[in-house]
Amino acid sequence: MTEISKALRQFNPSMKEEDLALLLPRINQLSAKKGDSLLRQGQIARYIYLIEKGGVKCYSPRRDRIIWAELEGGFITIPNSISQQIPSEEELECLEDCSLYAIKYADLTTLYATNLQWANWVRNFSELWIRFMDTIFGFLYLKSATYRY
Repeated sequence: MTEISKALRQFNPSMKEEDLALLLPRINQLSAKKGDSLLRQGQIARYIYLIEKGGVKCYSPRRDRIIWAELEGGFITIPNSISQQIPSEEELECLEDCSLYAIKYADLTTLYATNLQWANWVRNFSELWIRFMDTIFGFLYLKSATYRY
């Protein structure tokens, strides 16, 4: 089993090879250098990235702060931008040289509309992101500055 198959299965362990085979040929592998931008403020997020090697930060230029970072084995995108297909308020930037897999959101939406295993994958992935965003929101906005720093 490939590393990407393992990473995808973490959100739906019961996914079979034939289900994975529906997406795997559509995934693009790419390399990026430290400082390269995967998404700029004002662009619409069209991809979910799986980080094979390196690290990527989600950065808010408006607040001049890093919101979070993902390292090897993690997935990263701008949830609000990708789910609503609206311009992003944040940016995605490589913290170091990276090897990434780019999964097009349009391909995922086609799969989850037609395949139960992919529908479950997207549901599980979304639930994780909701919990993750809730944690970030609570930390950034509900905790005192003294606690945060």
